[in-house]
Amino acid sequence: MQKKVLSELDFYHGDVKMPKGFEIDRISLAIDIFKSEICQMNFNFSRPLDMLNKYITEYFELNFKNKIFNTSHFGNIYYPNQSSFPILKSSDCSYVMLYCIKIEPESSFLRMFYDDKQNKDNWWDIPLEDNKFIMIPSFLNYFISPNKSDDMNIILTIKYESK
Repeated sequence: MQKKVLSELDFYHGDVKMPKGFEIDRISLAIDIFKSEICQMNFNFSRPLDMLNKYITEYFELNFKNKIFNTSHFGNIYYPNQSSFPILKSSDCSYVMLYCIKIEPESSFLRMFYDDKQNKDNWWDIPLEDNKFIMIPSFLNYFISPNKSDDMNIILTIKYESK
């Protein structure tokens, strides 16, 4: 008897562990997102964004032998009681990564929806925390839960394509 796995749901999450002295400047990223929202303009290149992107792409290549590249990025600010709309699967990339720039403790989570062989409409919740990333396949639907804090949460989204 033989077994062949035809598909797998890969999902990644963890801390962004930069070397001492080279930490991601989350304040600058937050300011860039504020500027883009206030001025209604695109959130363009910044040094902290480039450092984060290099960390993620190099980590994936080194540890998972998977080359990925950034196709687009944008920031979101979630005010108290605000949540995202359901975000439907995306065909313009392979992965969607959320980087938690500023998250009030225990205020929000990401819910991803998936099907397995036996059950449809499963979901899994993962808490959002400062300086953590969550990367999911782009074919999954997801949403950010309501912000239960009295302060804002700031999240950077980066879309990646796999080579």
